[in-house]
Amino acid sequence: MDAEPRLSRPGPDWRLLAALALLVVLRAALTYGEPPERDLAAYAVIAEGLLDGRALYTDLWDHKPPGVHLAYAAAQLVTGPGPASLCLAWLAATLATLVGVYVATLLLSHDRVAAGLAAAFWVAVCGHLVFEANQPNVEAFINACLIWVLVALALDAPDARRWRWAAAAGLLLGVAAVFKPVALTALLLLVPHVLLRGGQARRPSRRDLAEAGLVVGLALAVPTLPAVYFAAVGRLDDYTDAIVAYNRFYAGSVLENLWRGRAPDHLLSRSLTHVLPLFAASGLLLLRARRPVTRVEGFAAAWAIATWIAVAAPGHYHPHYYQLWLPLLAVAASLGLRHLGEGEWRSWRVRLCAAAALVALIGVQARHSTLTPDEWSVQKYGRVFLEARQAARDAVALLRGDEVLYAHGDSAAVYYHSGRRPPTGVIYSMPLIQGPLRGRLARRVRRDLEAKPPVLMVVSGGLPVDRVLGAWLRERYALLPSTDVGPRRYRLYALRGGRLDPDPQAEPPDRRTR
Repeated sequence: MDAEPRLSRPGPDWRLLAALALLVVLRAALTYGEPPERDLAAYAVIAEGLLDGRALYTDLWDHKPPGVHLAYAAAQLVTGPGPASLCLAWLAATLATLVGVYVATLLLSHDRVAAGLAAAFWVAVCGHLVFEANQPNVEAFINACLIWVLVALALDAPDARRWRWAAAAGLLLGVAAVFKPVALTALLLLVPHVLLRGGQARRPSRRDLAEAGLVVGLALAVPTLPAVYFAAVGRLDDYTDAIVAYNRFYAGSVLENLWRGRAPDHLLSRSLTHVLPLFAASGLLLLRARRPVTRVEGFAAAWAIATWIAVAAPGHYHPHYYQLWLPLLAVAASLGLRHLGEGEWRSWRVRLCAAAALVALIGVQARHSTLTPDEWSVQKYGRVFLEARQAARDAVALLRGDEVLYAHGDSAAVYYHSGRRPPTGVIYSMPLIQGPLRGRLARRVRRDLEAKPPVLMVVSGGLPVDRVLGAWLRERYALLPSTDVGPRRYRLYALRGGRLDPDPQAEPPDRRTR
């Protein structure tokens, strides 16, 4: 490929970017108000608690690093809690990735047409239903960081500014790792950056190695800052219990996960069949008669390996994990089509292939544009999150004033839709029923509920069976008969002896003989 271009020749087509950004905004409007899935609801509830002054990990428990909670809190500072904050968070991450895809392609190709095509590919897939990509999950923020890491490494900056861009790449990688540590696999991008600077293989200079060391150092240092903070405020044990101890249990052996990740159904999930045109166009980068490998190909290969590792390492193959492939495919597909035309876009076959790829991507999703936000949720997850919203509405209709509501199960969405503050910081049940912290967290929840017993409890998946929390809840709460109808996932329980007790003649639990 050509030697690396400077960003000033040619400049970005800001009118095209503005038009594509408008399409992204319109796409966000299509699913505005979709009920958030369990992770997103938890992030939103925790972010609201953070803004109320509650302590992350010590009170508000989650096993995700703090990046996503801080991002959601920032969005809520602008819009307040609710769907507007989710929309703003998604738009911020998606638009940042859009500009990054354009600039990265421009730097690697010195071709505004290629950059525009890559940006168009990104707009075509950035909200894909199959990848659950229309809502701000962690991968959306990681993509926004990593595409700009590529920009910083691909930029042919003057010698006086190279250190600044190396520092920017390291800081962005570190920030991505604060969302999820697997983002550090993108350090593999340093290999073509160091060995293929100028577009050709060569021996790296001392300065090249020093810059790479700066990137690595900052990328590893930034994710330690949360630990430094929690140590300074005396809450390091709470942080490490959630982020280290629990996640070690949750992920298991990373090496075993990577070994399983080589399986075809994990390596290339069925969801990726929906972007086969991008894979096919990306493969054109391999159809080269000349060698050695160019810097473009080096970046594409390193990024692909890093993405596979990032998807496989956690050991859980959720559809939204595969969002990490989308910026890579948008850039690589455009560069592959450019290579097919040997740098020219006048060839009819290149134009036909580019148009066919865009039409295919848009056509696969065309029917999704006619769905309502609720129907998007049903297509992705079934009716579970619609039922969570209805359960929240049922609960709010029964409560008065500042009466306390407790949701047990995968029920953070109940707090999100009801607007009620959770009485305990453990807002979903998974760590209460499995993992190394289950006994400790169950005791914490019981202490929180004993301090101010909730008048009403919303339960999904049934009451727990442990002696610490499960027996306590069974003794003190009675099922409301009106919610025990049909195959409902959510049932409501009232405090015995309380205003909503379905059997007020029964003796309150604190007066019973044990």
